[in-house]
Amino acid sequence: MKRQISYMVLGVGFCLGLAACQEEELAPAGGSFNITLRDAEAGQSLTRALPSALTELTDEVKRQFDLSITGEDGRADFEGNMGSYEAAPPALKPGEYTLMASFGQNRPLALDEPYYISSPVTATAEANRTVDVTIPCTVGNALASFAFSEETEPDNFLSNYAFETRVGETSVTCTDTDGKNPYFSAGSTVDFYLTGTTTEGKSVEYRFASIASAEAGMNYKYTLSIGTATEGEAALNITVNTTVESVTVNETLPQEWLPKPQTVAEGFDESGILNYRETDDAPTTRLNFQALMPVEDIELTLNLSDPNLQTLSKTYSLASLTEEDRQALTNAGITLPALNATTGSVDLTAMTGRLLCANDGSTATNVIQMRVKANHRWSETQEYTINTLRPEFNITVNENDFWSKEFAVRTFNITAGNAERVKANTVFQYSSDNGQSWQAFSDNAAMKQQFGTHPDIKSYKVRALYRGLLASNEENATLETPTQLPNSGMEEWTDEEYSGYYCFYPWSSQGNCHWDTNNLYTTRHRHNNPIFRDHYNGFHAVSYAPGRTGLAAELRNTGNGRGNTKFISISVKDYNKVAGKLFTGTADVSIGGTDALPDDQLTIRKDAAFTSRPTALKFWYKYAPTETDTWTAHIELLDADNNVIIQQDQSGTATEGQASNEWAEVTLTLPYANGTEYRKAAYIYVTFNSTNHEGDGMLYRTQTYTFYIDNGNNTVEFDDAVVGSKLTIDDISLVYDK
Repeated sequence: MKRQISYMVLGVGFCLGLAACQEEELAPAGGSFNITLRDAEAGQSLTRALPSALTELTDEVKRQFDLSITGEDGRADFEGNMGSYEAAPPALKPGEYTLMASFGQNRPLALDEPYYISSPVTATAEANRTVDVTIPCTVGNALASFAFSEETEPDNFLSNYAFETRVGETSVTCTDTDGKNPYFSAGSTVDFYLTGTTTEGKSVEYRFASIASAEAGMNYKYTLSIGTATEGEAALNITVNTTVESVTVNETLPQEWLPKPQTVAEGFDESGILNYRETDDAPTTRLNFQALMPVEDIELTLNLSDPNLQTLSKTYSLASLTEEDRQALTNAGITLPALNATTGSVDLTAMTGRLLCANDGSTATNVIQMRVKANHRWSETQEYTINTLRPEFNITVNENDFWSKEFAVRTFNITAGNAERVKANTVFQYSSDNGQSWQAFSDNAAMKQQFGTHPDIKSYKVRALYRGLLASNEENATLETPTQLPNSGMEEWTDEEYSGYYCFYPWSSQGNCHWDTNNLYTTRHRHNNPIFRDHYNGFHAVSYAPGRTGLAAELRNTGNGRGNTKFISISVKDYNKVAGKLFTGTADVSIGGTDALPDDQLTIRKDAAFTSRPTALKFWYKYAPTETDTWTAHIELLDADNNVIIQQDQSGTATEGQASNEWAEVTLTLPYANGTEYRKAAYIYVTFNSTNHEGDGMLYRTQTYTFYIDNGNNTVEFDDAVVGSKLTIDDISLVYDK
C-alpha cells in the first residue's frame, strides 16, 4: 500500500497556533507568544492546510499537541497542550524563552502512531506585546509501507495473508489495503514478515526485510512480487523491491485529524429530493464532492425504478469499475469523475433528462446513494431521490367532429410536461370493442381517424397514448349514420282528386323528413266559390311522370291560380307565375282576400328532420325550357335552431340552363372547409325549381296539358293550362365522403 499523501491539500501547512494574529493589549508587566507550528520540511503553516470552506481543527485535536515554554532560569512557565495555551496564554515576563512542541508517544512500535517533535526555538517575550513565534516540526519516528507489484495477484498464492512488523518482542500486523502503517522509534532494529497460508495449505512466515537502525522521518516502502517456486525450493518465490523516502508531517498526519470528504448536491431540495417531470428539461443534477486529499474511491449505489434503467440498479465502486459497467453508466447519461482529485462530481443531469415514470404511469422513485473515500476515510453515505412524474395530458372531443366516415380528437391538452416532446411521442387510438383492443388513427398529425368505407360499427372509444404506455382519458365517439332522403327515387305518390281536379303529394306516408311541393298554392282555387273554380284558376305545378326507372317528379312553370280571368284569352296574374317546386319540408298556404282579388301566401317551412351531414347531393334530371329558362337546385343543412350550417354556395342556388332530352346527372358539393367547425344537423332543406324567373319575367304558354295518374297507368288532359319550362327529377341521393 502506498502511503504517500499529496501536498495538493496539505502542502499549505497545518497551524495549531493561536487564531488571533493581531496584537493584544496586556498587563504592563506581561507579554505573550502567538505560536505557529510549521512543517519543517514543507515550510508552511499546518493549520492552513485545512481549507476554511471545509472545517477547522477541533479543540480536541489541538490539545493533542504538547507545548513547553521554559524561561532562562530553567523553570517551565507553561507545560500543556496547545488547546489549553490558546484558551489562556500565560503572561510572561520580558526575557528569553525556549519553546518546544511534540505530538504522540515515541513508542517502540505501534500502528498509525506518528511521533512529531520540534527542535528548541528561542524567542524573546516583550512587555505588553504579543510576539509571533514559529516552531518547525518534524517526524520523530519512522514508518513502513507495503504493497504488491501490479502483476501480482496475492489471492492466487495466499489466503489470510498479512504483513507483520517486529521490534524486539513486540509485533503489529496490517495488510496492504487496510490503510494502516507500522511506526517505530528511530534507531530500532525492525524485521518484516509476510504471513499466510498457501493454496496447498502450507503456513508461510517469510521474513522479507530488516532494518538495522531505523532513521527518523523515513518511510521504508516494500513492494513484493510473488511467483511459483520451483520444486524442492521454498513454498513461494518472493522478490522484494525496497525504497526509502523521507516524509513530512503533512504526509503522516493521523487520518482522524482530517475531516471526511463531503458531498453537496445540486438540483435537490434540502431533503435530497428532486421531483422531475418526464419530458421537461432536466435541471442541473450533480452530486458534488470535496475532500482534503485526493479521492481514492467513490461508491455509487443505484436503485432505479425507471423501466428502462432498472438493470443498472446495483452498487458501483469507481476504483474497481469494469469497462462494461462504465460504458453502461455512460450510456445511461451518468458522467463519472476521475479519481485522485480533491473535487469533482457525479453528473446525473443527462440521466435525469431521460428518466421515465413507471409503465403504469405512477411515479418512478429513483434512489441514488453515494459516499466518497479520501484520506482513508469514507464520507457519510448520502441518499438522494429523483421522483420521475408522468406528464399530464388529456383529450377533449366534440360531437361536431364525428362524421359518417371519420372522427377526430378536438384538443390534446398537455397540462404538465414539455408539450412538443409529449406530442412527438404520442399516438391517437380508437377502439371498436369498448377498449379491449386499440388501433392507431389513420392521420395522427391531424388527430383524425378516417375510414375508407362507411363502417358498420358506429360507436367507438378514443384516447391518446404517450410512449406506447401512458394513456389519456377515454372519450366516446359515435359516427353519424349515412341516411338517404325518403322517396329518393320519386316512386311514392299520393293522388288527390277534388271536384274533377287533381293534386299530387310526393309521399305514400308522410313522415318527419318528407318531400313537399307548392301544389297547395297553385291549386288554392279549391277554396273558391264553385262558380269561379275554373281550369285557368288552378293547376298543380308538380306531379309524376315516367322516370329513369319507374316514376320521376315533374316540375312545371305554372301561371294558373286564383284571380286569373278569361275573356278571349287568359289574363294571368303575376303572383300566379310560379315555378314548380319540389322540396323537403312543409308547404303552408294561407288564403285571404276574395276569389277575384286574393291575398294568398305560400310559406315553406324547413322542418324536414335530418341528423346526418352529407357532403354532396346527386340527382338525375331532364329539362325542357321555354326559350332560355333556367332551373335551380339547392341544398342546405340547418341546426336545431334553424341556423344554416352549410349550403350549396353563398347564393344558395346552382343553375343549369341547357335543354336536356336525355337524363343527365348533377352533383352539388357542399363546400366544407378544413379547420372550420360544422354543427350537428337537425334539418335538411333540398329544393328543385323549374325556373328562377318567377313573377313578371316567367315564360309560359297556354295549352292543353297531359299528366299522369294512377301511378302512371293513366293520363288526364287539362285545358287552359298555363305551363312553361318543365324539369323532371329522379333518383336523388346524398353523398357521404366525410
